[in-house]
Amino acid sequence: MAFTGKYRCSASSFFAGTLLLVLCSGPSFGMTGSALSTVPFVACSSTSGSKPEKTIKVNLPPTIAKKLAYYYFHGDSIIAPRGWVCNDKNVYGSAWSVFSVHPKNHKRTVYAISSASVIDSTIGDQAYIYDWAKTYFPSFVPEIYDAGLGILSGRGQKGDIPKFSSDTLKYRSPSRVTYFTPAFSQGIGLKILSEGMYTPISSLSQSVPIQGFIDIGTSACSLSLYALALPPSLLKIEPYLLTDKERDLDAIKRADYGC
Repeated sequence: MAFTGKYRCSASSFFAGTLLLVLCSGPSFGMTGSALSTVPFVACSSTSGSKPEKTIKVNLPPTIAKKLAYYYFHGDSIIAPRGWVCNDKNVYGSAWSVFSVHPKNHKRTVYAISSASVIDSTIGDQAYIYDWAKTYFPSFVPEIYDAGLGILSGRGQKGDIPKFSSDTLKYRSPSRVTYFTPAFSQGIGLKILSEGMYTPISSLSQSVPIQGFIDIGTSACSLSLYALALPPSLLKIEPYLLTDKERDLDAIKRADYGC
């Protein structure tokens, strides 16, 4: 799974359906004029299990920190604007986690942050991971694999995940690509947010850019997706939120959790 923040964490690993629970204390990420500030903790589920403190320390300017909160759902977390709400249709299971937050009264305009992950605990999960890999990480896809229901697929076959000409992609490593979807564009960022919000792309108006990353685990054993679209007044902190999320995923991968 993916986790936000630079934390001191303890975790129990999981494979093929056993829960990975990460307990963390204190994210921090740097920014010019930063100071140690407090943001409130928001539990997005009454069944989220053991939780961090009710407030979290972040290394951000107080004027920025006072606009943010720490949203927590089943081991995953998102730093997002204060006063937002958690998606009430979050999916959670042994292999899948989709977690998003957005403004209370959002309708068609997209302001949201979404974090999603899947582990290859079933043939279907692995086939879905390979579908993303066919588009963004083809070297991770086997020549032939079982896609379920007696169907064989492979690297040479086209997947269902599109690649958009409007997106700017930057490969940070062989297993991770960051993307930038311009405003009013049908890019991969809008697709990730629409799935996290359970809202068709056609029903959303994207008036701000969306950025995030797509990451595939060792041997294509997992997939992590992250997307954020903030109101214009908060656009300047998006790079810091993105970097923080990447650092945390790096820590999870170095510890070999999740696969």
